[in-house]
Amino acid sequence: MRSYERTLCATLLSVATLFYAQPSSTAYGQRGGTANDRAREQMERQRQLAQERARERELERAREKERERQEEQRRQEERRRQEERQRQEREAERREAARRESQERAREAAQREARERMQADQRRRELELDKREDERRREQERQRDMNQRQGMPPIGGFQFPNFGNPPAVNLPAAKPPVPAAPPKPPRPAPPEPEKLTAADVDAILESLQSDDVATIVAALRRLANAAANEERKRVAPLLADHVRNSDPARRALAVQALAVWATPEAAKMLRRFIDDADKATRLAVIRSLGELKDTQSIDLIAARMTTPADRVAAVKALKEMGDQAEIAGLKLLESDDMWIRVSAIDVLAKVGGLSAREALEATIESDTEEFVRARAQSALRELQSRPPVDAG
Repeated sequence: MRSYERTLCATLLSVATLFYAQPSSTAYGQRGGTANDRAREQMERQRQLAQERARERELERAREKERERQEEQRRQEERRRQEERQRQEREAERREAARRESQERAREAAQREARERMQADQRRRELELDKREDERRREQERQRDMNQRQGMPPIGGFQFPNFGNPPAVNLPAAKPPVPAAPPKPPRPAPPEPEKLTAADVDAILESLQSDDVATIVAALRRLANAAANEERKRVAPLLADHVRNSDPARRALAVQALAVWATPEAAKMLRRFIDDADKATRLAVIRSLGELKDTQSIDLIAARMTTPADRVAAVKALKEMGDQAEIAGLKLLESDDMWIRVSAIDVLAKVGGLSAREALEATIESDTEEFVRARAQSALRELQSRPPVDAG
């Protein structure tokens, strides 16, 4: 064969050898590739499983932390509720202590008021006795003066006419002089009203809203015996609610307390009780209206002059009204009651003007009672000692 033919045959043989050998090598490579793929897939599954387990462990740790956080919040909330309960218990104990203290003070105030009333009643009885004794003595002196002017014998004896030497008469022996009564002890000064603090007022206002009647009555009594202060605007509205109560005793205490703590807005309500059957209530209302200078109540106060027990308080209240009370005083001066005329003179001496001077001069000239004329002269001198102020 020729050389190129041999070369061609060798080339073709090589190509055929390579061609026929390639399928077996590829099959082996495929078999080897399948095992590797399985190994890789198994490793991938293991890796994914490890990642899944890691994620689950991470989620479990996160859930554990969340449970711990929630448990800590629950413990904190429980502590907070417990602290709040303890705070409320302490506040309740403080309020209970304040209530007990207020009740104790109210009881003490009630006892003190009872003692003061007894002392006041005793002083009033003594004053009435002194007044009756003075009236009796003035009446005897007046009668004695009239008898002397008319030439009549003195009261209590008989004067024989002078017919020369009268026959001897055996007169009874004179009675031994009655020993003088020991001097009366000085009257005790009236007690000072209680001065309430802001805490006292808060406790009393809380007691006024209680459901216990005894607690309310004690609070009203304490307010009635206290001195009013800057808490008037808080106290007066609550007292106005109790003034409308149907219980007479409780209503009387509420009116007396309102008379002490009244504001100008409360004057209209107070006027409704100026004719109350309870004396202490009437006097408290009269005094309060005078202190408030409620000129609309002048005629109502002047009408209380007809009641002897209210006369002193009415005179004082009219004096506090100023010159607005002059007309009421002039009307009272025309009364048939001697003591009302005397009280009217006392009012006019304080608040009167030119009209009062003329009325007093007429009283001095025309009044039938010497005592009234003397008081009118004294009042006229007092008016003349200051510049004239006419009611108009």
